[in-house]
Amino acid sequence: MRYSFDPRSGQVRGTFEVGVDFEGEIDGEHCDTELVTFQFSESEVMERVEIDQDQLYIDFANIVASEQMPLLEEDWIAFNQFSSFNIPDDYRDYLDYESLVNLAETTGPLFGSFNEESGYIQVDHIMEPERCWYDAAKALNLAIRIQSYLLGRAYSDSLDDAIYFTLYTGAGENELVWQCSSFYPDSIDSPYWEMLELSEEEENRLFLPTVDGSCANLAFHTRWNTRDHGLWNHSSLRVAAVPGGVDISAMAPVAYASFSYMVENDETASLARILIAHLVRALMLLHTHRVYHDWYDGLFGLAYNNLLERFWMDFAAGASLGKLGVCNHCGEVFEAMGERKETKKYCSVSCQANAKSARQYRRRKIRDLAETLGRRPTLEEAQEAASSYEVTEEMIDTVLQHL
Repeated sequence: MRYSFDPRSGQVRGTFEVGVDFEGEIDGEHCDTELVTFQFSESEVMERVEIDQDQLYIDFANIVASEQMPLLEEDWIAFNQFSSFNIPDDYRDYLDYESLVNLAETTGPLFGSFNEESGYIQVDHIMEPERCWYDAAKALNLAIRIQSYLLGRAYSDSLDDAIYFTLYTGAGENELVWQCSSFYPDSIDSPYWEMLELSEEEENRLFLPTVDGSCANLAFHTRWNTRDHGLWNHSSLRVAAVPGGVDISAMAPVAYASFSYMVENDETASLARILIAHLVRALMLLHTHRVYHDWYDGLFGLAYNNLLERFWMDFAAGASLGKLGVCNHCGEVFEAMGERKETKKYCSVSCQANAKSARQYRRRKIRDLAETLGRRPTLEEAQEAASSYEVTEEMIDTVLQHL
């Protein structure tokens, strides 16, 4: 082999070049899947990455952009009126290729030699499906965004594109169950999928029902739905808040709701926050349950099967310090370990200035439209005039008060 693996860093080490959008052969058969290819030329062990570890996993999460489009077109949809979720047709629209290549050239393979029998692992090169990089980055990006919301650094609608809630009812008067769900990758038979695949024993061990001190009457049940791929051929991760003695499998779905709807409703806001906190916990368990301890190179410590596991451990460490955020202007996730403020909302000074300019532009457009119409514009008219869905009824009221 022209490379070696370092379990302490999770990196494959050696001298390599990165190629993207390569179509090649796997086990002698043509592969029409876009691949990130690491071609190793020498067996030299490369130096460990000398950059901020927190920033490394942040950079990885930012190779995907949030999809903006909410999963649900309405805040609340009755089950008998529901048809489908707004799921993007092509992931490539949300993948930053330049950022992916730059990161890959720094870190090396993401999944490494996780499965030498997959056909992706060769003597002098490692191939990883481009879709796996996207799916893995999207999952980490979601976890950071959820954690940022819980820290007060992101708005509720920043999660409407990734998670939704389902209300179930049973025969009893008090049999109401809310379930929080997120769609998951459909990269079947890939390095990422093999990493996430759990045996029934592993799933039962990882996802035992848990309780929360603020909801003593509820048990939180996690389901990693891969066997039937969930709704519309997508697998999903789900967390349900189940009252004691209630069997959710015997209940019927009533309606779907967006995250914004849940947190803007006084009766469900607290429960929604608890459910997404358990969803983050489940995501971390799913990605780190095979991390182990080992005596390596004269030191005893954490050891990883691949680089992605280390990214998730770095995220867990960053989340515990409480300084993660989502930029309110560009939508990128960021870490703020050196920040004194606990409510930083922008990833940079330039984004903060651009956001201010954008707000002023939207307000000016609303004012000009109101003067032209001679009346209060509707929300749709104001959004069209400002070319921005960030215009709200509240913003229109604020502008009109100053006319």
